[in-house]
Amino acid sequence: MNRSLISLVRSMSSAEKRAFRLHCKRQSGSRTFIRLYEIIQSTQPPDADRIVRTFQAEFPKSSTATTGQYLMQLITDTLVMQKIKRDTSFQAQFNMMRARILFERSLPDDALKEIRKIRASTEANDLYQLYYMATREELNYRTQNQEVLLSEKQLISMQSSAKNALDATRQIHEHYSLYELLTHRLNRVKWDQKQVHDLILTELSLVTRRGNRSFASQKLHLLFQSFFFTHTRDHKSALRTFESLIHLFETHMQYWGNPPYDYLSTLEGILYNLKTLGKYQEMEIYIAKVRNLQGSYGSEHFATSCQQIIVLNILQLHLADQAYGRALDTIAAMEAGILKKHGISDYTRYVQIQFYVGLTKYHLDRWSDAKKHLAEVELTPGVHEEMLKAACLITMIIDYQLHNFNYLEQTIRAYKRTARKKGRLLLTEKWLMNTILFDPDRKSKPQRHLFRKRMMSKMQEKELDRKEQQLLDYFPFHTWMAGKLS
Repeated sequence: MNRSLISLVRSMSSAEKRAFRLHCKRQSGSRTFIRLYEIIQSTQPPDADRIVRTFQAEFPKSSTATTGQYLMQLITDTLVMQKIKRDTSFQAQFNMMRARILFERSLPDDALKEIRKIRASTEANDLYQLYYMATREELNYRTQNQEVLLSEKQLISMQSSAKNALDATRQIHEHYSLYELLTHRLNRVKWDQKQVHDLILTELSLVTRRGNRSFASQKLHLLFQSFFFTHTRDHKSALRTFESLIHLFETHMQYWGNPPYDYLSTLEGILYNLKTLGKYQEMEIYIAKVRNLQGSYGSEHFATSCQQIIVLNILQLHLADQAYGRALDTIAAMEAGILKKHGISDYTRYVQIQFYVGLTKYHLDRWSDAKKHLAEVELTPGVHEEMLKAACLITMIIDYQLHNFNYLEQTIRAYKRTARKKGRLLLTEKWLMNTILFDPDRKSKPQRHLFRKRMMSKMQEKELDRKEQQLLDYFPFHTWMAGKLS
């Protein structure tokens, strides 16, 4: 069973499900794909093996793989048609296909009507590539058919508009290229400061030398800056950049998209920087903006993404205030199954929620519950490296609190082996594991103070790098060590 099919089925909104049902009524032949769709919907939790067994029990002569492929095709066809109704880019591409068919069937008047629609909608929405494609399609047709040639002035005007669209596309491509290089270089464990600064100068030069100040160009410029400031932990500058980006979006609502994932991502970025700067009251303003988006676009996936961001940030607010009871109330008030919606969840946010739920349970001394949620973080592939480390280290602390010493020693040995394969241990990791193995709860006060003195002298000799700081953003390991050694 294709797990992508399960995720796709579970991501569908009520409106999309209705559209799919209507689309299915037009299909002839075997209806086994409908039953597979129903089984996927009704199987909780979404277990691929169980879905296959249920389907094979009802249809022993049918292939689950073949039926799944056909179901996948029907669902994507339905979703594309739904997207065409709401999204300018999808609509323009669909009209382009219609125009080409009409040209092929010698119906140029109807084809040119489609081309005019495409050019009007793409010009209004800065969809330069599609604008160029539509203009080029018309120019090709008129060149090949002498009876519909334009005047020279009209031809030059159309060629000029096509060139301007290509220039804008090239500028956007250059912005993307610089942004992608910046992302690649800053995500290295050690990055070359000169190389990064060269990228920044190149990007500033690109912004100042080009006259085109399209929405896409301005958005990419601000994204470039915000990523750099966030990654270098200059959160005040990142916050100012995100505020400019929010202003750009809110004064150009026609470019939001349907649903507006870029705008949502910007709100998420500003919430992250506000949290890092400790501006918790201001976070509530932007949480409210996300809440206003949640039910506005008829997309289950988008609504769930909004819900995840809301829950995640409210949990972080309560944890920052040490309001653990309120954090627990937030967890209890979650929509049923939000932590189990694998099919329609953004996995990064899903894992973050699991982490902060585990952290809430940790602070309430509900050790076993905390370990279950932290284990979800450890077992999910592709987790942010520092969050994964934080989850493993907090689990070690819990095992220490529970006196699971035999298991703990094995865990620490395995952790060190894995870490050495990836590179060196962070200082915080090393100090925490040494503290646990020292077993401060069973040592006298003078022994604890001597150990702490030795460790603090080593800590002061070393400067914590960016990775260390990112790890400490998730949990104050140094504070826990200091408390145990007091």
